[in-house]
Amino acid sequence: MERSSDGHLRAIGFAFWLIAATFAASTLTAWHSVSLPLQPERSKPRGGHGNGWHLTHYLSPNCACSRAIARYLIARGTLSKATEEIVFIGSSDIPAENGLLDALNRRGFHITSVSAETAAEEGVEGVPILKIEAPDGSIRFRGGYRERSTPPEAYLDVAILSGLIASQPVPNPRAYGCATSRRMRSLLDPLSLKSL
Repeated sequence: MERSSDGHLRAIGFAFWLIAATFAASTLTAWHSVSLPLQPERSKPRGGHGNGWHLTHYLSPNCACSRAIARYLIARGTLSKATEEIVFIGSSDIPAENGLLDALNRRGFHITSVSAETAAEEGVEGVPILKIEAPDGSIRFRGGYRERSTPPEAYLDVAILSGLIASQPVPNPRAYGCATSRRMRSLLDPLSLKSL
């Protein structure tokens, strides 16, 4: 009888452990399986960008996806048919890849940083996000860099820009990645497991 009771306790303990482990794993991976919301642009229109198109890359030094896109941008360099800026949310300090910021500067990218709160006020609550503006300053694209089922390095930013310039239909990939706003972090990681 005692042996049976001991077995039940182990089974109950294992069930609780399994539930907790599943919850923790799903919380940690939810950031990359839930599409980030694209809030309406809340900042005042900046007006046109001269005679050209403008790309804004919203990244975060705390996001591995953002660092992968930063490495991709370094490899491809700035585009001749558009101006580009990188907005680091939270900080422009990338301790895991300290040469990344210098390399982006050398490749000609204009870099700024804003707080997560400021980015959220502008409608950006997660990264990586790509925004493309037409010469008149109108936003023509806000979304992700690649389709969900494609390889991680199959970025579509150049194809999207080329399609917009040619007034052709363009892919509209959803944004998947890391939450930057307090609101999104609490929704996707209510127990703050990712920060442990």
